[in-house]
Amino acid sequence: MKSVQRWGIYMIDNICIVNPGDISTPRGGESRVITFAKSLSDHGFYVHLVVPEPKKEIPKDLQGIKIHTVPVYSKGGNLKNQFFKAVYLSKKAKKVVEENKAILQLEHSPFAGFATFMGCSKFVLDMHDLAWLDPTYSKYIGIRRFMGIFEKKGILQANVII
Repeated sequence: MKSVQRWGIYMIDNICIVNPGDISTPRGGESRVITFAKSLSDHGFYVHLVVPEPKKEIPKDLQGIKIHTVPVYSKGGNLKNQFFKAVYLSKKAKKVVEENKAILQLEHSPFAGFATFMGCSKFVLDMHDLAWLDPTYSKYIGIRRFMGIFEKKGILQANVII
């Protein structure tokens, strides 16, 4: 395992960031991920970014970062799309982490909770906000309950929370 010394501490220099959002259409969370990935890369880390296939062009700020994309399931409703996207992202992330001996960083607590059910462990959770109150899930009482369970699992299983 390759490591680098920073501030007198030996650290792994490969980081795999997984973001379920479309990085080609930056919004708050995606802009945060892009800025964080670029900063890590600028400071000598090898950054892998696992994301859904972007709808537009990948931002130029991500030059030097290894982008791994997964297909986006497009048939069915929004919840079905999110489920398949989470499955594909989790599988790809596990593969990238194992092949590169990388630190895993998961964006969003519900996704992190889902990823733990898919076998992801020992990760950094970048928790932008709590999502179980999101209007997307408000009309589905059962789904809201599961979102809360996923979110709690993601938070409790994280090694570090940002």
